[in-house]
Amino acid sequence: MKIRFCSFLTIALFLLPALQGAERDSLSLLRTIAEYEALPAKWIETVYTNPATRYYQHCTSLTRISLNGVCGKENEAALLQAGDGYLKGAADVSSWIKLSDRTRLWGNARYTTGKETGVVWNETADFELLYPYVMADSIGGDLSLQEYAFTGGYSGRAGKFTWGIEGSYRAALEYRNRDPRPKNIVSDLDFAGGGSVRLGKYVVGISVLAQIYSQDNTLDFYAPLGSAYIYTMTGLGTTSVRFGKGDVTDTNYKGYGYGAGIQLLPAQGRKGIYAAANYRKHSVTQHLDGYNNLPLTVLDRTLLDMTAGYSTKQDMHTVGIQVKGALYNRKGTENTFGSAAGNNYDQIGSTTPYTSDQMKIQGELLYGIEAGKNFKGYIRPYYLWFHTDIRQKEKKHRLKTNSSEYGLKIDASGIFEKSLLSLSGNIGIRTGGNGELSIPNVQKDCVREMLEHNFVLSKTQRTNYGIELKWSRIFSGWALSVAADWQQSHYEKHGTANYAGVNIGFNF
Repeated sequence: MKIRFCSFLTIALFLLPALQGAERDSLSLLRTIAEYEALPAKWIETVYTNPATRYYQHCTSLTRISLNGVCGKENEAALLQAGDGYLKGAADVSSWIKLSDRTRLWGNARYTTGKETGVVWNETADFELLYPYVMADSIGGDLSLQEYAFTGGYSGRAGKFTWGIEGSYRAALEYRNRDPRPKNIVSDLDFAGGGSVRLGKYVVGISVLAQIYSQDNTLDFYAPLGSAYIYTMTGLGTTSVRFGKGDVTDTNYKGYGYGAGIQLLPAQGRKGIYAAANYRKHSVTQHLDGYNNLPLTVLDRTLLDMTAGYSTKQDMHTVGIQVKGALYNRKGTENTFGSAAGNNYDQIGSTTPYTSDQMKIQGELLYGIEAGKNFKGYIRPYYLWFHTDIRQKEKKHRLKTNSSEYGLKIDASGIFEKSLLSLSGNIGIRTGGNGELSIPNVQKDCVREMLEHNFVLSKTQRTNYGIELKWSRIFSGWALSVAADWQQSHYEKHGTANYAGVNIGFNF
């Protein structure tokens, strides 16, 4: 209850400055909503990861309060550790506020609750962040979850210079009410700061960030006649040799991260060259509570992403081109220990048997046309290429895949008197690609089946398509928005995955 009260208090604080500026004409508010949601606003979002450049993100303030529900169901789980579906509801408030000609304020507060269904081979929260060093079993089940997330930032300008700061915090709880019963408590704190300078028609920015992460990951069993075998996973079907005998049920993760970025963007509007490069490093140590907080593994992750693009607008037409690239690397270090003295273990060495390299390259075009100020339409064709190479050197295991995707996104909106109607759609085809899975030293059939399932689905050809319809209506200085969306992925010979969502929001 205390956390929920803090959530609603935060929402109220965000709303106050926005409500003070709520007196604007209806047409202006509808145009602002359309501008925030159109494809050009999302064209190169990475230039706004710097709190200083967020000063230039929008021209007009907007605050939104929304309630939404989402659900999804897959005939076959694309990734067993993520489950085969979910059902979630959320309350959310977000603001970007132009306090004055020289200051900007933004924030977000969100509460999410629900469940993820059919989760197996993973009893640890934030799997995408912590794999391969998670606790796992072959039974699994549905997971209930709650999450609170808060973000707040401020930016100011002095002459040609802008500066900004931002902080965010996420607290999450995952649990299951039947054996095996995980209880995972996550705390994730981030800080970012940056500066920028205006050089003619362009702005150049530099940013830094820091992160502190922790998770308590515990498992309980209430059944009196035994329990599931718990695997202490170390990558590509391997487990810890000394501490992977099925009796490790209490772990915790402690980590930190840091990073930096550089951005280039037009000082006015969205016409001109955009570019950004961001580097991030994250290190997490896995401790075993039952062995005197023994530091079993260390996972080091690095990310380098780069974006470059150009857009221009002539009369009614908008044209743009953009290229994105990302490099991901994971290195897993496993510590070795000598004989126990009581419950103390002396570390005598370490090895780095696990490595994972991923690459993604994306190219896309943008074309838009406007009919006056009230009717706009955009199309965005794109092409993606993915590459993954994962190795477990000690066991000589390897997973390698290559695939690509091409598709089209559309966005159209129109203002009709006091209403705004928006329509978005997308279609994409992921090619089957090629790959290699070599796991000669996996001893247990159930572990082998898990790896083979995930590998087959990862390189299966699929077609993705979806649609979203949104209606907004003005009521005395504020707007009601109602939206519904549907997405489907069709996997060749492996069924479909369906996702649907509804949203009701209030805009000021």
